[in-house]
Amino acid sequence: MTEKLNISDAAIEILQATNDGDSLIPNHLKLVEDAVNGFLNEDGLKVFQTLLETVRGGYFKTRANQIANLNDELRTSFNTAKGRILSTEGFMSIPLEDQLACYNLVKRFNHFTKENDPYGEHDSGRVKHNGYTTLWKIDYYDKSLEYGSSDPANPEVTTRVLTIMLGHEY
Repeated sequence: MTEKLNISDAAIEILQATNDGDSLIPNHLKLVEDAVNGFLNEDGLKVFQTLLETVRGGYFKTRANQIANLNDELRTSFNTAKGRILSTEGFMSIPLEDQLACYNLVKRFNHFTKENDPYGEHDSGRVKHNGYTTLWKIDYYDKSLEYGSSDPANPEVTTRVLTIMLGHEY
């Protein structure tokens, strides 16, 4: 793209092409929001421009995007209708105020990169607070929680389990 990127026009184009953003995965929708609000640095603007080009070429959700979206729904809401939330014994042993702060950091985590999220599923991460390194991981089970899920992209056959632990417990 050689012309200067007009953020507002690009955001409108993206939203119009994706059913007012309904077809965007949550991270892409957040990217559009951050662009419009002027919160993107140079690298963020490049990612935004790539999203625009992707939308122009025909945006669609991949299987990894579907899984990431479902994982994000559970992790950002801690809604037990979306899956189970577990904390390890070690994590539960730290002060309650630190647990709550770590829970909030897990909910707000959005620093997914190719290095820490190679499959694009948003299924794990690490946050730090007050000297504690907290890891979180989402696993996929069948509805009976007996076996692995046959299709993690399908919430009808999958129970997501978000486990929060201290780094040394992994």
